[in-house]
This record gives sequence, C-alpha cells and structure tokens, in this order.
Amino acid sequence: MNKKILILSLILILTLSMTTIAKNYSTEHYSEILITTVGGANVIDTNFK
Repeated sequence: MNKKILILSLILILTLSMTTIAKNYSTEHYSEILITTVGGANVIDTNFK
C-alpha cells in the first residue's frame, strides 16, 4: 500500500514540475514536454512489468 502511495505522489510531483516548466515555454514546447513525459512513463511502465 505504501509503495503505491509513493509512486502516485512521485507522479503528482512530476506532473506539477512539468506544468511549471511548461508555463515558462510556449504551447509548442508544452506538447513536446507532454509527449516525452508520456513516453518516459510508458518506458518505466514496461520496465516494471
């Protein structure tokens, strides 16, 4: 249970930092950041399986 909470909070922190970074960039950069974040999350997901 604690591991699940830790992973969820980590994802939350990552998304918050990503949105903060994205605010400093244009919308074009935001989509690029979003794609790399989703891609990275998929890689992590497949590695854990």
